[in-house]
Parts: sequence; C-alpha cells; structure tokens
Amino acid sequence: MRQPETAASKLIDRANLLLRENDRNLFTLTSIKKDAQSLLKADAFSAYLVLGIAASLERNIEAARDYHAKAIKLCDNYISNFNFGASLDNLGEASEALVYYEKAVRLQPENLGALDKLVNSAMSACRFRYALSLIDTWDKLNPEHPHQARSFAERIISILESRRVSDEESARMRMIATTCMLEKEKPSSFEASHIRILEDESAEWIDYFIEVNKNVTEVTDMNCNFAEAVAEDIESKVLNSIVVRFLPATN
Repeated sequence: MRQPETAASKLIDRANLLLRENDRNLFTLTSIKKDAQSLLKADAFSAYLVLGIAASLERNIEAARDYHAKAIKLCDNYISNFNFGASLDNLGEASEALVYYEKAVRLQPENLGALDKLVNSAMSACRFRYALSLIDTWDKLNPEHPHQARSFAERIISILESRRVSDEESARMRMIATTCMLEKEKPSSFEASHIRILEDESAEWIDYFIEVNKNVTEVTDMNCNFAEAVAEDIESKVLNSIVVRFLPATN
C-alpha cells in the first residue's frame, strides 16, 4: 500500500521538480529553503536533502556537497544517494555523480529510473564502455524497451577502439574540463553538456561541448586554459578522437 505523503516528502518532490526543470526562480528557491530550514528540527534528513538540491540550483557546489553529505550521514539509503548524484549531475560534476548513482542502483538494482541516470552520467563522464555495460543491464531488465542510447554509445566506442583510446583516457579529458570550470568561492558556471559525432571526408570524431554561463571573452580564456592543460597531459590519439570545448550558454 502506498504511504500517505508527508510534508517532508512533498517538499522533496517540489525540490526535485525544480531540479528536473532546472528552475532557478529566486522566489521559489527562497520559499523552499525557508520550508527546509523550518523542517530541520523535526526531520533533519529531509531538510538537508532539500537544502542540497537548492544549493545545486544556486550553482553552489560546496554547499550542495555539504548538505547532501549531512543527509547521507543521517541515512545512507537510496534516496540520499540518488539525490546527491542528481545535484552533482546538475552542476556538471559527472564523475562525482557516478559514485552516488552507482550506490543508488546497488540499493535498488531494478530501478530503471536510477539506472538511466547512471547510464547518462557515465556518458557525460566519457566512460563510454562502462555506459554500454549499463545499457546491457537495462536491456536485460527491460527487453521490451531497449535503451535508446545503445547505438550512439556503440558508434562512439567504435571510434575510440579504432584509435585504441581507453575509457580512462577519454574520462581524463572530461576531468580536465571539470577542473577548468572550477573557480574558488564562485558559483559553478556549468549549464549543460552535449555529445555528438562529427565527420568529414577523411575522419570522424566525438564533439563534446559544454555550455557555461560566461561571456565570449571568458569562454575563450577557458578554452585556451583547457587546450594548454590537455597538451601537457593527453596523448594525440585522444585529442584526435574527442574534441572538448566550452561555449556560452544559449539560455
């Protein structure tokens, strides 16, 4: 029997709806944070969850980590791990989000919603072979509705394998990009990331672009810093396979 909704569960649902829609309306966020603060004494676990989600929407990475860590310390369950992963994902911290989505899936292995988030996070982290293994799991659990990312993941892996690029090497590119986005004591500039395959008459490659809340001059500086970092750390076979770049956010 479905349990009746409590004030805490309704508040978590409201916060998650904002996160799904990436709704950063100041009035709504202030209202949710006020309700969460009021809930702290009665239900600290739910309050910390909601405050972590709100911090993610405010692009405050450290506050989001802190609140979600407090929630997990109180109750290390599916809800706390899934929501931590979702908040990190919203901030572009794909590799870190994987850790919590993986825990959520271990706790509820047949939860297709969590598994789908884990697949998408693995793709965002450039761990494409791992993503395909997760897609295999999805298709076993849900054979009537195969995962829609399979053919795309297989094509990406084909490009990487033709150049002997490992998941570790492609993921390293994404980690360097994450480092380039971090600015001490400033809100995260991450808005969205997109992966596509481009080709010309002689080659094809993976185009990974990250939208950031920066002006053109700032984005140019980020791309220059990224180019310098990968030139020192990444082999040419990887650079020829995956092009990672920053673009000003479109919204």
